[in-house]
Amino acid sequence: VVSLASPRWAGELPSRDPMRARGLDREALVPGLVRALGIVAWTGYSSFVPTYAKELGLSGSASFFAAYSVLCLVIRFAGARLPERLGLRRTVTGAVSTIVVGSAAVAVMASEAGIWTGTVLLGVGMSFLYPALLAMSVQQVSDAKRVAVVASFTMFFELGSAFGGVVLGGVGEVLGKRSIFVAGALIAVFGLVILRFRRPSPVVSVAG
Repeated sequence: VVSLASPRWAGELPSRDPMRARGLDREALVPGLVRALGIVAWTGYSSFVPTYAKELGLSGSASFFAAYSVLCLVIRFAGARLPERLGLRRTVTGAVSTIVVGSAAVAVMASEAGIWTGTVLLGVGMSFLYPALLAMSVQQVSDAKRVAVVASFTMFFELGSAFGGVVLGGVGEVLGKRSIFVAGALIAVFGLVILRFRRPSPVVSVAG
């Protein structure tokens, strides 16, 4: 509906960028990998908490997902400017760390309280992870290249989801449900390692 009501071009059509990258844009690589590894932990939670909750004797998991959704909405509205104030790298580090602790809490506590703890921590971490990483990926690129970078960055959501489902599902079959959340936390830790070795790209001068 929005697209049909919009003008044909919202603003000026950007000029052709001779330096436009082909395929995967390198500016999106590190933020995208960090996002994919964080998504693995979320995939473990969203895919396996329903059956894990029943193993713990709970009637279902709808309340956990409802609370997660409400928490994300509140944080996205109330904390929209927080990444800008804290700095993108610090925000991403805090978000991934929160996701790691949240995923591990589900396994370590092995109780309803553990799932609630994981739900809250994952909600906080995931709420800040995407906006901060997206801003990081386009922070130093020209307007003409921004769409291509965003396209490359968003692809990592599907990669993380597919990888997480296959790997964590296999881990769960061999080692049991609790191991899924431990594995998700350990995989997300690699996002912190990758982020640590990220070097800022040279600043792009944008005319106008």
